[in-house]
Amino acid sequence: KGNLESAQLPLVRVHVADTLRDLLGVRGEGRAWALRDALKRIAAEPSGALIVLRDHESPRSLADAVQGLSARDPAPAADQAQAVLRTYGIGAQILKDLGVTSIRLIASRERHYVGLEGFGIRIAATEIIER
Repeated sequence: KGNLESAQLPLVRVHVADTLRDLLGVRGEGRAWALRDALKRIAAEPSGALIVLRDHESPRSLADAVQGLSARDPAPAADQAQAVLRTYGIGAQILKDLGVTSIRLIASRERHYVGLEGFGIRIAATEIIER
């Protein structure tokens, strides 16, 4: 939205698609930001980008996710952390292709983003918004 290369820092969200969260509105552990919430927040800004990354989601994995809503043990933190690290690089490559060099990032928690400078992306500010 708007001029992403302008002097005004664009507001950016790199969002990993999640059917339960995005289409059905399920909230809970590991489901901090809904796609609709991110779109509303970016729409209120002069410039911004929402990058949606999608992992392969089979009917079986969706059924497992629904079943996991009632489980007490979330997915292992190490597995989640590895998936998150992969999204940083992909998101950074997309931003670079869009000509973005400096951003304000929407996030649900403070996190140190390693290696983004290697893609020419600088996080000038992070907006922590809990959902």
